Amino acid sequence: MDILSIVNQKGGVGKTTTTYTVASVLCDMGYKVLMIDNDQQGSLTLACGYEPMDYEVTLSDIYMEKYPITEAIYETKIENLHIIPGHISLAKVDTILMGQGEKGRSTLMKALMPIEGKYDFVIIDNPPALSFLTINSLYASKYVLAPCPPDPLSIYGLEDLYSTIENIQGVMKFKQENLGVLITRYKRASKILRENLELMQQNYEICGIVKESAEVFNALAVNLPVTKFKKNCEVSKQYVQATENLLSKMGYEVKHND
Repeated sequence: MDILSIVNQKGGVGKTTTTYTVASVLCDMGYKVLMIDNDQQGSLTLACGYEPMDYEVTLSDIYMEKYPITEAIYETKIENLHIIPGHISLAKVDTILMGQGEKGRSTLMKALMPIEGKYDFVIIDNPPALSFLTINSLYASKYVLAPCPPDPLSIYGLEDLYSTIENIQGVMKFKQENLGVLITRYKRASKILRENLELMQQNYEICGIVKESAEVFNALAVNLPVTKFKKNCEVSKQYVQATENLLSKMGYEVKHND
């Protein structure tokens, strides 16, 4: 069971969309995937069409060790894709974890142990901040992926993000494997974005480029990833290619279900 953290300290870069879409593509390839909504805003839960307040057991309860993790896993509309929903109470949980030292950094990692082998992949959607929730995600993960648009502010935050991860890894027992950057919300018509993309390609490992597309937002409006909403559109194909690149980086043989 490989665990992947989707991280970026900046908001609005496409973390939730990337989590949902990559997870769905993996399911289309025949893998069984668990998504974890590690954000108090519950954006991933909402994207799947569910209201975080409607769940009796959420990720907050797992952090607080009120229930075993199996009690917080729910099916989605997509076959073989499950989710642990986020909840507004994660904000309080983050503060509690902060005061627990080593235990507060490794709670999620330990909670995931009982489901080892039940999923091929666990993908964790994280908040736009280096909170103790994000630190828990990093502790639990083998791999890290950073979605990032090629705009100046987002690029500026990338260097800070990797520096922060490196500092965190200084107190960890192992280092996560960096799968690189997924370029999101790219607009070919913008000269600045084209130039920024070239700079990013020189300085970072790029695992894929996904253009800005109304189809992504149209899909989320009906609680689907774009690859389920309009399979053959350009942005869907870009997400599939990016997912195949990620699999290759993780040492998997790419599965094609034609």
